[in-house]
Amino acid sequence: MWTIIKFDKKYIETLKKELKEKLGEGFVIYYPKLLIEKYKRNTMTKKEVGLLGNYLFCFHKNFENPKTINKLKFTKGLEYFLKGFIESQTEIKEFVKKCVKYDLTGCCFQISINYKYEKLSLSQLNSVGFLMGSLMKENIKKVYVDDHIMARFAGLNSNEKIKLEDFLKIHGFENILIDPKKYDSIILFGAGQIAKELVTKTNFFKNICSFDIIDTSSKKIGTKFLGKKIHGMDLLENDNRNLIISAVQSFDDIYSLILDKKGNSQNILCGLVV
Repeated sequence: MWTIIKFDKKYIETLKKELKEKLGEGFVIYYPKLLIEKYKRNTMTKKEVGLLGNYLFCFHKNFENPKTINKLKFTKGLEYFLKGFIESQTEIKEFVKKCVKYDLTGCCFQISINYKYEKLSLSQLNSVGFLMGSLMKENIKKVYVDDHIMARFAGLNSNEKIKLEDFLKIHGFENILIDPKKYDSIILFGAGQIAKELVTKTNFFKNICSFDIIDTSSKKIGTKFLGKKIHGMDLLENDNRNLIISAVQSFDDIYSLILDKKGNSQNILCGLVV
């Protein structure tokens, strides 16, 4: 089975040697390089550039056994294995194909896992990201995670965020991470516990310039939430800012309300806030 390794470039040769010694027969590394040749002052210079950066593909039949991965994790030069989605990769791709085949691309997809957010591992979050990315790649726009998963993503530590970003980048799904650099100001729809988690814990809200909050509850409108006034739907009139829906239990209803108010859904941001 193939796996993906992130490594320290200073110790690549040591890593190869130790992996070969520990794994034995049938060990294969795939690390494509590009040879760049150019002339400078009538002299040709050559430089090899690794196309995968500090990642490589590694094959061995024993990678199917998680114990093999655990035994290798302290190998010099090895930073970590990208894992956690292989078991479900085929099933996810088949599921998305069926969604497209049976014309379900206009449906609303909530991704849920039957665990409290504290118990969700990074491997499980990788699988969630892989599924979300696969759906959004097929132009399925109404994709969101349940409140437990959203809270877990919001609470990622810096090391976990780096690993998640690396995983998504490897598989071409980095676009599902909503980038605060692209927005000066946004509207957060929903003034509840998940909104509090997003605002107080995520890098997104730490780096965005400003935001306003909307809710449909008459009891909340006009009151303060995290020091900000809660607005009603009238804020959306003549306001072209992008929106993030934090009230996941009412996601589809809120999506429809915004669609009715704005006439389109192009300002609704779907993806992960970390």
